[in-house]
Amino acid sequence: MKIGVNDIEIITREILNVLKSKSLNNLGNEDIIDKKRLKYKENITQNEISDTIINIFDEIKSSLLEIDNLIIKDLVNLIKLHERVFIAGIGRSGLIARTFGMRLMQIGFTVFIVGETTTPAIQSNDLLISISGSGRTSNSINILKKAKDFGAYTFLITANGDSPMVKIADSFIFIPAPTKFQNNKNDTSSQLIGSLFEQSTFILFECIVDILARSLDLKHDEIMKRHANLE
Repeated sequence: MKIGVNDIEIITREILNVLKSKSLNNLGNEDIIDKKRLKYKENITQNEISDTIINIFDEIKSSLLEIDNLIIKDLVNLIKLHERVFIAGIGRSGLIARTFGMRLMQIGFTVFIVGETTTPAIQSNDLLISISGSGRTSNSINILKKAKDFGAYTFLITANGDSPMVKIADSFIFIPAPTKFQNNKNDTSSQLIGSLFEQSTFILFECIVDILARSLDLKHDEIMKRHANLE
């Protein structure tokens, strides 16, 4: 059976009608989505956004200024003294661990992230830095215990000064912030559970990296030599 010109025109019109119909349906869906977006936007003012930013900065500042500077100095010296640094963290704390590990590597330290396939065995002359807001995460507890058993020096960053991990670690920094086991609507923070601890830990690590880089008198070119180039 041959298809004539008239048949092609009919098929073409049908296809266009179908496409037009779908387009209109999609447009309707987009209108609904836009209305929902508009609804959300109407509930948020520019002042509220600015106030939220200021509030978060204030919370981080208050949290970090509660830390004893001598303990931060101890951690800086421990990183300098140990041949290798292992960093451990689960979930969002694990993401913070990776950012810290990256920076330490870029300023010349030998660093490994616990759980990566290329991470070697920890030894007695190594340092483990563990990050756990609650200090009660089972995997983090096991990692800390094992590092301790192998003779490594263990340092904990936590928001729970009375946790099982505090009792295991050789040293720890307490960051005053609510954890997932506490009510986040308290005097310490108005943010979601865990956010203040993670933000404060990130800034604390950035401060430590900055202090280390200045103490080693590192220049920008030296740091860039170790920066990833397969990007």
